[in-house]
Amino acid sequence: MATRNVKHPKVSEMVVLSIAMLNDRNGSSYQAIKKYITSNFKVDEKKIATYIKRYIYTAIASGTIIQTKGKGVQGSFRLGGNMKLKMSELLKASNNTKAVASSAESCKAPSKKSGKAKKT
Repeated sequence: MATRNVKHPKVSEMVVLSIAMLNDRNGSSYQAIKKYITSNFKVDEKKIATYIKRYIYTAIASGTIIQTKGKGVQGSFRLGGNMKLKMSELLKASNNTKAVASSAESCKAPSKKSGKAKKT
């Protein structure tokens, strides 16, 4: 068997992450999802397009993604109920770790005040 030598996550993870990160009010379009994936992951746009479409169809059927507008792949998509909760928890956790890391970097020793006293 051939080993899988891929430098990016699964298409399902990329699509769900892109919808969560785009966070459009009316849902994210297929074009926006594809654009986000090709810009943030090292994938070929033409090769990944069919996999994105296939996953969107299966995700709609399973309830992972809800189609808010349109028919087929042409339309807007939002995360389903269970995925919405899971992604919000993941995003909060990732934001907390980033905040902790940035606050640790930004903590500096307090500066010394000059010895002069103010006159009243």
